[in-house]
Amino acid sequence: MNASVGLERRSKIDGPRAAGVVAFTLFLTNLGTATEGYVGVDFFFVVGGCLTSAIFLRELDQKRFTFIDLYERRIFSGLFVILIATAVARSSDPPARLAVSGRGH
Repeated sequence: MNASVGLERRSKIDGPRAAGVVAFTLFLTNLGTATEGYVGVDFFFVVGGCLTSAIFLRELDQKRFTFIDLYERRIFSGLFVILIATAVARSSDPPARLAVSGRGH
């Protein structure tokens, strides 16, 4: 059970979740067709949207929904990772190379 939002594990979505992982992995390893990667990502968006909507609706019913809590769970939880990944990617692609490749100003 997830203590932060009071959700139990939903084993019903393990199948679509696994199908998404397999489809995306096949796409990344060039073992499948080009569309499988998009299907895998679509599965993740659908499953994530369903779970997020269920949390949102339950909290609205219980009158304990706040946008601050939503942002803390969904935005701020991944913000640190995104900032670090951006800094690493930026440092590995110097501005001089960006200008030569046409991506810089």
